[in-house]
Amino acid sequence: MFKKLKTVTLRIIAGANIAAILFMLAAAYSDRLYPGSHPYLACLGLAFPITLAVNMLFLVLWVLIHFRYVFIPVAGYLLCLPAIKTYFPLHLKIENPPEGAIKVVTYNVQGFTLGEGKEIKEGDEHPTINYLRDSKADIICLQESNEPWSVKNKVHNTLYPIYQHHDSMAMNTGSLVSIFSKFPIVKKERIQYESKGNGSVAFWLNMGKDTVIVINNHFENCHLDTTQRNEYTTMIKGEMAQDEARWKSKVMLTRLAESAKIRCKQADSVEVFIEAHRTKSMILCGDFNDNPISYTRYRLSTMLTDCYRETGAGLGLTYNRLGFPVRIDYIMCSSDWTPYKCKIGANLLTSDHYPMSCWLKKR
Repeated sequence: MFKKLKTVTLRIIAGANIAAILFMLAAAYSDRLYPGSHPYLACLGLAFPITLAVNMLFLVLWVLIHFRYVFIPVAGYLLCLPAIKTYFPLHLKIENPPEGAIKVVTYNVQGFTLGEGKEIKEGDEHPTINYLRDSKADIICLQESNEPWSVKNKVHNTLYPIYQHHDSMAMNTGSLVSIFSKFPIVKKERIQYESKGNGSVAFWLNMGKDTVIVINNHFENCHLDTTQRNEYTTMIKGEMAQDEARWKSKVMLTRLAESAKIRCKQADSVEVFIEAHRTKSMILCGDFNDNPISYTRYRLSTMLTDCYRETGAGLGLTYNRLGFPVRIDYIMCSSDWTPYKCKIGANLLTSDHYPMSCWLKKR
């Protein structure tokens, strides 16, 4: 009797584990779904790290109660290996960039703020500007780079002498997408797509004998205001009533799905631009406002190399607000570049983003 009960129990647990793996697979490959047709399912990638953790609990459970069944969660991880490498790349040996490599930085500076609740004074040292100065980058791509009067002189006095070539383009709401470059800027072109306040701009840079197109992106955000973000934090802490949490979750998921529908069209437009200039050397970066398991990142990574996936280590979180542990900023390059040492500058809390940097060497 006891043996039969044990067998039934093991089968039930195994069935639950298989069901969890199926959900993990759905989340892992949800970036193949087109958000314009499946907006809610396309958001499953946000749950991918949770599914990994659940499968790990099953793995520990099998080790403790019936080691022979360990193959079930292990098989699940193997089936999701491409997504795991994307979300959590583990390069134990990070190669230093070779001589002649250039350094690229992308950073959503959130209007050169000093952080929530902090006022900007003209004479103060500004951590963001100091970071950009000390980065020794050859190319810097900034999003939301509007300079308030209190820091305008500091940007000009600190960055302009280092980066004699700089340009920007205003989006419909006035938000700026900017570039600071040690290489001459030949021309610029806005990549056309529908958006109220976001956009993508291509800059042609003259690098000696080469002309390199640098695409700076600021894709559609999720339109969650401060109140909604605080409510989300309250929910994940378990400090919100169940009925209210259920309703707030539906509202938030709807916002995420709607913004995903907009972003997929923006990513498609950038993909068309890349295809039209496929013979050109290209660097693409910016604030995608989307997680690593998303249509936006996946589609562009089919055209270009995702530098953090290939040379980064760990989660690489670039959005630093509490309760949103995701990487939403990226650097990509065409096949004529080799990326090295892509990493996150996680010691800055002035913006709601962390900067990302990467070294690129011509093959």
